[in-house]
Amino acid sequence: PRNPSYLRVRYSPPPIYIGGQGRRICRLMGMMGDGGLPLVVPPEAASHSLSWIWAGAREASRNPDKIDISACVWYFIAEDREELESSVELKRLIAYYGPMLSDDVLRSAGLSREDFKALLYYLEMGEEEKALDLVTEEMFRLAISATYDQSEAVIRRFRELEALGVKHFNIGPPIGRDLAKVLDFTGKIVSSMV
Repeated sequence: PRNPSYLRVRYSPPPIYIGGQGRRICRLMGMMGDGGLPLVVPPEAASHSLSWIWAGAREASRNPDKIDISACVWYFIAEDREELESSVELKRLIAYYGPMLSDDVLRSAGLSREDFKALLYYLEMGEEEKALDLVTEEMFRLAISATYDQSEAVIRRFRELEALGVKHFNIGPPIGRDLAKVLDFTGKIVSSMV
């Protein structure tokens, strides 16, 4: 029998995907990554992220079309407007991570650091409930959020990202309260876009 230490295996290095948000990490996606996982929160911020990725690719003399872009988005689908606006999960995500977004990113959603000032105060005081009460409907723009009867609005937001050069989507928390229903809804949206 052959010595197992001499087994021949054809090795292909796995693709490297770089994730993150911000000018420097997006440029690195373009310079070195086989793919990029930019956090596009809000989706309107994708134009910034993608321009930085393409700039990094050009700087490294790489073809930007060869970089697989899979945008990471916050996503929440609700039964109705009341469920959407009362979502503790979505509000918590926005409250804790919204203030960490760059000024450019916040501006692309029509927001600023000032919008989060009082909210941050309550979080620092350990009064989460008061902080969550300060999450406004405008802040929901950081996510792709909709009700089940707004499939066209969700498709439009995905199409806008696709037009910018996004090839795949990673939908992230909090998704929605009825996971099976959200996945069914999302599957129908994806099918209609193909």
